[in-house]
Amino acid sequence: MKQLANLTKQVQPQAVIDQLQTEIDQYLRPPVTRKNRFMALGIQFYQTIIRVNQDESEKEAAQRSLTQTLAQVEKIAQPFVSYVYSIENWGYFELLFFLLLHTAIPNATKHQLLPIAVKRSVQYQSFSPIQELRYDLLFGLFSDFINARQLAWAKETLTLIDQVLKAEHDLTHANRLLFCRGWYTLVAVDEDEGVKT
Repeated sequence: MKQLANLTKQVQPQAVIDQLQTEIDQYLRPPVTRKNRFMALGIQFYQTIIRVNQDESEKEAAQRSLTQTLAQVEKIAQPFVSYVYSIENWGYFELLFFLLLHTAIPNATKHQLLPIAVKRSVQYQSFSPIQELRYDLLFGLFSDFINARQLAWAKETLTLIDQVLKAEHDLTHANRLLFCRGWYTLVAVDEDEGVKT
């Protein structure tokens, strides 16, 4: 999934899109397990982004509706959203997929899932990879909320990050939190004070 995310940073040839379709088809060959279905959805999500990047590079973006593309990626992420609402414990898989797909999930849904994700993954917080995923997810969701100017949700996320940092005594991410507080202040309160922070 991380390799696929890296592919979205540049325009890819059609051969890459075709290869991804081959991988999707392999995951969807019967019998299809839940894991295989999610792997196919993850690849399909990045394939869609790669296709949009390709269209834009060919100046076809004017013909493509942004609303349609967003609806398409939201539809891709929907089975994962349904899945995470239905389970009690979130481990590496759930946090990783939430982190990778969060941009395809509507902000209102992300806002609902955020405290659930933190609460249901707390039993694994002592594992370093899980801890990193939790922080990356928290800061990623803050970015989504602040960019969408959903300031109340952005502020709630900052408070949640602060609580997690205090509970885990993790100073590594304190600078990220300070940066995000400055970003919030810049957008919501006072530009000069935000820049200083």
